Amino acid sequence: MNHENLSYEEEQLQIIIMNEIKEKSLREATQLKDREIQEERHLRELQDIEYQESLVFDLNKDLNEDNEGLNEDNEGLNKDNEGLNEDNEGLNEDNEGLNKDNEDLNKESNDISLEEMRQIRLQRFS
Repeated sequence: MNHENLSYEEEQLQIIIMNEIKEKSLREATQLKDREIQEERHLRELQDIEYQESLVFDLNKDLNEDNEGLNEDNEGLNKDNEGLNEDNEGLNEDNEGLNKDNEDLNKESNDISLEEMRQIRLQRFS
C-alpha cells in the first residue's frame, strides 16, 4: 500500500481495522488456548478416574484373593480341629479303659489284702 495516496482518515481507519483484527485474533487464540487447557484438564480427570477405578479393581482382587486364602486356612484349621477331636475321643476311650483297669486292679488289691489279712489272722490264732 502506498501511504502517500491515502488520506489521514483512511490511514486511521486502516489502523483501527488492523487493531480490531489483532484483538479478534488474540481473543480467538486465547479462547483456543482456554479450550485446550479445559480439554487437557478433562483428559487428566478422566485418566484420574480410570486410575482410581483400576486401583479399586486391584484392591478388590487382592481382597478376594486374601479372603480365599483365609477360607483355605479356615478349612485347614477345621480339618486340624476335627483331627484333634478324633484324637481326644481316642484319648478319652483310652482313659476309660485305663480307669477300668485301675478299678480292676483296685478290686484285686482289695481282694488280695483281704486274703492276706485272713492268712495273718489264721497264723496268729493257730
